[in-house]
Amino acid sequence: MKMYYDARNKSNLEKLAKHTKAAALRWYDYCVKNNINILIYETIRTKAKQREYVNSGASQTMNSYHIVGQALDFVPVDDKGNTLWNGYGADDIQKAISYAKSLGFEWGGDWKSFVDKPHLQFNYKGYGTDTFEEKTVEAPKTEVKTEVVTNPKPKGKIETFQNWLNQTYKTGIKSDNLYGPKTKKAALMALQTELNRQFNAGLIVDGIWGPKTKAAIRTVSRGAKGNITRIIQGMLYCLGFDPKGFDGIFGNGSYYAVMAFQKKNKLTQDGLVGRNTFEKMFK
Repeated sequence: MKMYYDARNKSNLEKLAKHTKAAALRWYDYCVKNNINILIYETIRTKAKQREYVNSGASQTMNSYHIVGQALDFVPVDDKGNTLWNGYGADDIQKAISYAKSLGFEWGGDWKSFVDKPHLQFNYKGYGTDTFEEKTVEAPKTEVKTEVVTNPKPKGKIETFQNWLNQTYKTGIKSDNLYGPKTKKAALMALQTELNRQFNAGLIVDGIWGPKTKAAIRTVSRGAKGNITRIIQGMLYCLGFDPKGFDGIFGNGSYYAVMAFQKKNKLTQDGLVGRNTFEKMFK
């Protein structure tokens, strides 16, 4: 099988430290031979990028294995390259994860305090012990752990969301870059509209979080896309979490923003926007 993101995957794997890369290439070869389509979207990470994740609550430490080239993040994809962020429980992905563990990787999905399903890290002989071309990777001297810190509302981002709601759904709200009850109601009306459009939910578009809307949310996990993802991204901006884009694509930035939101609200940290997460956003 030809991986949909084969070139990108191989390019990212080349950035890993020597022994981690060798193990990761064996794992990748296993995925290819067993027709398990994945996207390896991140391997090496700068300290500056890690600091962003810590400040947003998407990570808890500056001692990330990504910094020292001993970790990769992956997401299952379908044969058209669509990311499947709720696909980690699939049989083939679980087999791939089990094989990774047999090679010495640790899976973030097994963690109890901070579940991180995309994450695989190679401990080797400990943190920072792997090498890049005979040069030992130095581990950072200090460890920084923080509570989840909500980002200040990015200037203009809420206004972008408000403008989009007005243009797409004719909501007539004021584009003032302030998050208030009218913006929340308009966003919920947009969500109800999309539930009707994408899933024939039969909802009254009234901006009220009632039992029928709450029940209809269950359908979102069955493949919501496009404007529903834009609504999620817009609400994350309004609530102070930056998804790194307002494009209708649930990518890495959206995933980690949802994780941070879930942690702050004491929800299961799975990076998925299901019924409980939607309820915290809109109720």
